[in-house]
Amino acid sequence: MRLLTHNMLQCHVKTCTDPALNFPLQLKDIELEQVETDRNDDLLLNLLQKVDWNALKATVVELGVVDFPQEIPENPQNDESFMQKFHEILMEVSPYDYN
Repeated sequence: MRLLTHNMLQCHVKTCTDPALNFPLQLKDIELEQVETDRNDDLLLNLLQKVDWNALKATVVELGVVDFPQEIPENPQNDESFMQKFHEILMEVSPYDYN
């Protein structure tokens, strides 16, 4: 599962009544795998409008990633460093648990 997918999932169990607790889903005792993929800036800019930035930041912190941008730049398409990091986190980092 990519972090892109994780960012769009939420708990739909009847006991998940508190919106603050059912999104984003918590990742506990998870291994991370990085699977390289080609970068598509048009796709990334489109996804940037759809992802929940605060949830993505919270997940990245939970996973121990320290160099993720805290804010979206005013012109992300012109910020090579931001676009590369956003691509890596959203499209290449895959949490998994093989236990």
